[in-house]
Amino acid sequence: MRESLIRRPILARAALAVVLPGAVLALPAMLLAAGERGTAERAPKTGLVREAGAFIETVSGTESVEPNGRLVLTAIGSVTVKGGDEGLVRYTLVKRVRAATEERARKLLGQYVLRASREGETTSLKLTHAGENGQSAEMILIVPRTLRSVEVQTHSGAVEASDLDSSFTATTGGGRMAIERIRGSLTARTAGGEIALDQIGGPIRCTTAGGEIRAGVLEKEAVLETAGGDIVVAEARGPLRVATAGGGVRVRKAGATVVAGTSGGAIEIGSVVGAVSAKTLGGPIRIERADEVAIESGGGAIRLDEVAGTLRATTAVGDILASLSGAGTRLESLLTTGGGDIIVYVPTRLPITIRAESLHSESPRRIVSEFPGLVPRIEGARAVAEGKIAGGGPLLRLASSSGTIYIRQQPPAGTARPRESSK
Repeated sequence: MRESLIRRPILARAALAVVLPGAVLALPAMLLAAGERGTAERAPKTGLVREAGAFIETVSGTESVEPNGRLVLTAIGSVTVKGGDEGLVRYTLVKRVRAATEERARKLLGQYVLRASREGETTSLKLTHAGENGQSAEMILIVPRTLRSVEVQTHSGAVEASDLDSSFTATTGGGRMAIERIRGSLTARTAGGEIALDQIGGPIRCTTAGGEIRAGVLEKEAVLETAGGDIVVAEARGPLRVATAGGGVRVRKAGATVVAGTSGGAIEIGSVVGAVSAKTLGGPIRIERADEVAIESGGGAIRLDEVAGTLRATTAVGDILASLSGAGTRLESLLTTGGGDIIVYVPTRLPITIRAESLHSESPRRIVSEFPGLVPRIEGARAVAEGKIAGGGPLLRLASSSGTIYIRQQPPAGTARPRESSK
């Protein structure tokens, strides 16, 4: 069984309250209006218990829906949505209030109102209450997995969803999100909280105003954005765009283009079948493998373990280590640092032209080459080495304002490289 990235349900304790033996039954403290359909199909069941100074009333019931229709839920607290095989919606509403007496508690509980309405293929459920302090509500829904779309809007609280064939849209005014096994598209927005995703089959757009984003397997194109927090993706099989205003980025595997940006943090990207574009205002960047690369750091080391095509890498301060692959189509490339060394490994049979410049240097020893055709010399106040490898080809420019440039021969396959790394 595949281990999920999603944490266990937030509402586990609330769900247990539905089946606790010996619960005191009470008259429904909820108004259920069925809109144009009149009364509810089945009367809700309620139970009232007291726990840790709070009165808890659990209301459960069912609501009919079009099997391939739309469901819209408007709530005021945490929401859990699960796909099921039945052709109706089963809901459980857990209401909590703090009150000195049961009489006062029942009055507060009676302020909750759940309304149901139908318009065409769209079924809407709306939960409201008078908004007094000390009140909270949680909703658990089991819905037909065959619905065309499910939409959740909650004023505040966590949102969880799983096992839906439909598209899913969720918005919360503040709370974490945990979403998995959605075959359709996904749109998720939270005003503050982490987002966890896994096994999403459709296009994805996720945004949080503050919190990390963690994702498992994403099948289609995905956009993940946070105003503060790390972004971690296990596997993106479609194009991926990630951005954080403050945090690191880590993508373990990608089957298409990756665009990554952070205002301050490290970027680490594993194997990518496609191009990588990455930018950080301050932090190191490492890419294990990519078809081509365009990266920029405002201050940090850059490491490119295997690049098959064109590469352009720039850092204001920091070392650059790059290893070129003999495969791929290459255009003019550039590696440059404002303060640090450059170490580049080049296959001996790769047709390429290299021009290396170590600025503000009066010593040719600022360039170290293992290729006979690349002989360092002095031109004014800089050290320069220029030449062709394997007959020449696209230009690779290497430039360091204050550092040493090492141009090394790529060891044969299966041979370990010298233990050099960017600082």
